[in-house]
Amino acid sequence: MDQLLLFFEQMPAWQKLAWVMACLGASWILEGSFPLVRLAYRKWRHAGANFAFLGTSLVVNAAFAGASVAAVA
Repeated sequence: MDQLLLFFEQMPAWQKLAWVMACLGASWILEGSFPLVRLAYRKWRHAGANFAFLGTSLVVNAAFAGASVAAVA
């Protein structure tokens, strides 16, 4: 177990991002193929709204990170 944790700790950031995106993509495909519950909503429209919220969150977090760096420097 320690070797597995060490592997993920030493992984570069771009590989961690790729790993997370691959797992989310695989989960999304699996859920689309074999849903646990059938819901009456448009999945792609809902995904679009989630991506809009994600983009907004990224912009706000980047702005606050930039402000923090500017305040310290």
